[in-house]
Amino acid sequence: MAKTLDQVYNDNTKAYADHVVIPRSMPPDGEYTAQLTAVVDWVGQDDGLNVVVIGKIVDGDYQGREFVVMRAGQTTLGFLKAFAGLILGQTGTPGADVAALKAKILEGVVVQVNVETRPNKQGVEYTNAHVLRVLDNADVA
Repeated sequence: MAKTLDQVYNDNTKAYADHVVIPRSMPPDGEYTAQLTAVVDWVGQDDGLNVVVIGKIVDGDYQGREFVVMRAGQTTLGFLKAFAGLILGQTGTPGADVAALKAKILEGVVVQVNVETRPNKQGVEYTNAHVLRVLDNADVA
């Protein structure tokens, strides 16, 4: 007997309940306070490391909205190293320690983020987030 659409949906919802969905949209340009909620990492087709850090806005008009705070791939691992150093409180030249980054984010790291849209060299506009600083949880009311 064929399954109904509801049955297929419910089966897939259960099967993928522990997966993280990477948000595809960004909030409007501006500064936001966000709690980091997840680190998603995978090995791409080029056998290179890919990492996405997801955050959730904790106040204001966009409270609860999730967005990509940091994205790094094989050619941009320097971004990951700098980001990990900032979040983990390391100075100098930190490594791209994804496991340590995940563990720290699970503690509930809160950051001040600037979201900005601007064109690249070819004139194509991209929206990116830049962490301005790590906040103490006490700074967030």
